[in-house]
Amino acid sequence: MEICVSGREWLLKEWLALWMKVPSCYKAHECSTWQEVRHEGPSPTPLWSQRRLLGGVGFVFNVCITAPSQTNDGVTRLTYAQAVPDENVTNVGSGYKGLDPKEVAHVLEATGIPKPKSPYETTIDYQRRIASIPNQSISDGLVLSGRLAFVLNGPGVSPYGLNGQIKLNYDADQELLGVTVQFDEKNFLVNEIYPLFKLRSAVVTSDHYVGTNAFGASADVVDSLSESFGLSLDNGTWLTPRTLGEPALEPSRVTFPLQISSVEAQELVAHLRVLLICTLTSPWIQRNANRLDPTIQNPSGLTEITKYLHVAPQEVWIFDERSGRILFKFNDESLKTERLRIARERRAKYPLTLEVSSPSGWWFAFLKYQYDDQPEQSGRYNASILRSAVPLPLLIEAKSHILLRFDSKHDYEYTAGHLVFKLNGAVVRPKWHTEKNSDAHSYLVSTTFQYP
Repeated sequence: MEICVSGREWLLKEWLALWMKVPSCYKAHECSTWQEVRHEGPSPTPLWSQRRLLGGVGFVFNVCITAPSQTNDGVTRLTYAQAVPDENVTNVGSGYKGLDPKEVAHVLEATGIPKPKSPYETTIDYQRRIASIPNQSISDGLVLSGRLAFVLNGPGVSPYGLNGQIKLNYDADQELLGVTVQFDEKNFLVNEIYPLFKLRSAVVTSDHYVGTNAFGASADVVDSLSESFGLSLDNGTWLTPRTLGEPALEPSRVTFPLQISSVEAQELVAHLRVLLICTLTSPWIQRNANRLDPTIQNPSGLTEITKYLHVAPQEVWIFDERSGRILFKFNDESLKTERLRIARERRAKYPLTLEVSSPSGWWFAFLKYQYDDQPEQSGRYNASILRSAVPLPLLIEAKSHILLRFDSKHDYEYTAGHLVFKLNGAVVRPKWHTEKNSDAHSYLVSTTFQYP
């Protein structure tokens, strides 16, 4: 590949530096999948040339990449904040967008934090460089060592991406809005997997050319270079509770409970914003690059350079973007307190709480249940077993009584031994009763929990 550098040379330098690592990990037969390229050591000379084989049978081409006169930022119309709200404020201002992660990353890189001690750098110079970092200014009155604020959803942040997202779920019965912050995970180094949240991404350059494979087939190729910015956190913080070594069956996530009426929730959900208050911490910034190579079948190539600011979470603020009014402020302790308060109120309203689960890994049970004055529930129809079944784990809350029932002895014998029952948090052994069904050809097996 022949690359002629012009325009945004600083970005192309990084792109080239990352791509110089390709030969050690690139496999030609995997060119249609994402390739991860790690950035280690100093950047090489920005001008270099190389012929690369792409496509299943070898896509050979020469291309000159130049920066376009206009770029498609994707978020250029956003007005990012230049300050972090004081910790005691009750309103962040209408339309508050938080800090620009791109600007913070560029200031951070200019300080030299990402660079380890050079063999040509004395210890005194290295210590002086590190000591000067906290005083580096991002904007007037805002320095790197201070509190930073980033909005995790809204314009400019994709709500459906695989790189972190905000999920809202309202329970009208409890008048409870659950705001879930869900993180993706990235393996930057061996055995170092970090939760991450991508905040913004934009195509910086886009090049068009004709590519030809070894059989003479050609395709019009669009090859793009994008730049993304986000946040990464340590494992095991109050916002990323799972620690390394735990099964990564689901992404790291935390749900914040908001007690609001259904009318208020309907008006709010489209304007609700999540603001993360945090501070920078070691390793300060993490980089990686992904490459999707073009093929004859899919003639679209993309190189994505991503930079994650490594932060320690301090607080999460939930606010209304329209007015800027802060609805809730959460930190580690206040989140625990709010969860306990809601649990106590829930327990007072529903003194019976029954949990049904399966240590054997069953995800359904041939079980029916009925509580208080509610109709009997038999679960959803499951096409794989051709009958209705209750999904597990199952949580039932009641004011006076809960009835569990199996329609036959066979269902009871097949299922009950794989289930664990917890009543108000304590494991119990239900006393099952058998009675003849009305058709006189089968038996019902049931048990009842009552309060008081």
